[in-house]
Amino acid sequence: MLGKGPCQALSLAELCDQKSYNAPDLEFAMLNLSTELNALELTSDRFKQLVSGERVPVRAIYGSPYYIDPTCKYAGLANHLPRFKDGTGAELRRFRFLKFTLLPVHKDLELKKRIAAEGSGILNLLVGLVPKLLKLPEMPGGGQDGEQARERFQIANDPVGTFVRRECVLDLKAYESKSRLEAHFKTYLEHNGLRETIAPILFQQLYERFNVAPVRRRDGGKREQGVAGIELKPITESSL
Repeated sequence: MLGKGPCQALSLAELCDQKSYNAPDLEFAMLNLSTELNALELTSDRFKQLVSGERVPVRAIYGSPYYIDPTCKYAGLANHLPRFKDGTGAELRRFRFLKFTLLPVHKDLELKKRIAAEGSGILNLLVGLVPKLLKLPEMPGGGQDGEQARERFQIANDPVGTFVRRECVLDLKAYESKSRLEAHFKTYLEHNGLRETIAPILFQQLYERFNVAPVRRRDGGKREQGVAGIELKPITESSL
């Protein structure tokens, strides 16, 4: 619909790579369409800058660095959700998900040609919807299936953050032992189909992101390592 001129096809890995020589292609682009994701964990600093429309430094191969102010929009097609290293809710705020769950009974081999023939009409329809979108407080989601994909991305991308929100209470007067927190976090990972190897990041992220601190208390004759400022939610019948 936009034509080949203002469209680019940088992968999500290239968008996230600060050293990518392809980034200058975004300077005058209107749309970047990323296709299939790989299994690598991505760093999100450059991705967040681009989506937020910030000025970013780029460099063409054999060229000198300079800055661009991209106004490009980003879309991606993938069979797998992206994975960011040390992800937080910042990546989630920048994504909207459309999950395509319906498979056609009979494939229409002429569909691409027919869509291309209607390109001008489709673009006109989309432009007409822009004022309605701009009046909304935020961009809408992608329906129930899209929200399921969004929730799954949230859990996998930020397991510590979602664990704290769902399973814990933050309170300056609260206290929880490290052993109980770690055991519950491992159970949470297993319940959500995540690798237990993620577990070692729990306390590092707790201390860095939340208002909690490591403490030691005496429990009977033993000294117990714990965390002040957080406690596990009580187990209720509805949470079992």
